[in-house]
Amino acid sequence: MIHMKKKRIKKTIILLILLLLPNLFTGCWDQQPIGRLKIDLTMGMDISPEKRLLITRSAPVYEEEISSKSEIITEEVNSPQRSREESRATSYNLTVGGKLQQILFSKELASIGISDLIEVSERDTESSPLAMVIVVDGSTKELLKKANEMKDKPAPGFYINRLIDNNIKRASIPETRVHNFCIAYFAPGIDPIVPRIKLESDENIGIKVMGSALFSGDKLVGEIDIRDTAILLAMMGEMRRSVYSFETSRSFLEGNRPKTASSFSINRTKRKIKVRMDNGIPKVDISLDMRGNVQEYRWGGIKDNKDKSELEKLVGDEITGICEKVLKYTQEVGSDPIGVGSMMRAKYGAQWKEDQWKENYKKTVFNVKVNYTIKHHGVIK
Repeated sequence: MIHMKKKRIKKTIILLILLLLPNLFTGCWDQQPIGRLKIDLTMGMDISPEKRLLITRSAPVYEEEISSKSEIITEEVNSPQRSREESRATSYNLTVGGKLQQILFSKELASIGISDLIEVSERDTESSPLAMVIVVDGSTKELLKKANEMKDKPAPGFYINRLIDNNIKRASIPETRVHNFCIAYFAPGIDPIVPRIKLESDENIGIKVMGSALFSGDKLVGEIDIRDTAILLAMMGEMRRSVYSFETSRSFLEGNRPKTASSFSINRTKRKIKVRMDNGIPKVDISLDMRGNVQEYRWGGIKDNKDKSELEKLVGDEITGICEKVLKYTQEVGSDPIGVGSMMRAKYGAQWKEDQWKENYKKTVFNVKVNYTIKHHGVIK
């Protein structure tokens, strides 16, 4: 009798499982062939001659019978949301959102201010807060169209994504996504910094990473090159592994030779920052402890520890000079990407005035000290 009851219970459980299984796989019926979808990966924004928004959207084409790598649609509109609706009315595929990887802004547009254009990514679930924010030297429309015509490059969205990702790993540019930009924009005492790229169309090279764009609030106010960006990232505490090159001192050269530069890697950086007020003047001590290897130098130039110490001091002094130059430039343009104002606010609380910080930042006195240690200087001894 007990055996019969157990058998009946077992059959009932199996029957319930069989009845529930179809409900677990109902999502599989909502599939869409990728060839019939329009997935915007890149959006570029310019100012039209009529002073309206000129928005270009790029979506890869997956159908083999179509030769174009991407579908490029440009609309002249009054808002980013409107451009999406207009592109849906034009595209022959079903448009899906949430996959945007890059938002490009022309320098002209970024100089006016971009907070009103980025805010749609905060509100709309179809816009990705993980999209990279990038400034373009020139027209974003032209950059996307030319990139789509390059036969030796992938679709613009994939091309720009790999280019930006590789240069972030090399500390050539910052990693600034929509949410990073918003945090820096809304946080008192710190300003955003974003990657800057340019179309090299003269020789059909492709798209080139130029460095970084400095913002004051939501307005572009300055720009620095790749070399200076790496040092700024070090002072921001965000530097990854990088290779640093500079002109060799004349005392290290022998004869009239075309090679005049040396290269050193920066594999690890430790940053310390101390802020204080001295008679109403903000003062900041920045200490950078760097470790790296000699990548390129003069043959036989490091014979003993004395040569090594002299070279370490030479590199440290050179990087210190770059730090001071970059900091002075940020003060001139009124951008605080390091967040000195935020540190002052945390330390002095109510004494710190946000409306006065822009002027006080220009008066800030910086004291920079860089200690560079050579870990390896060759594989042959």
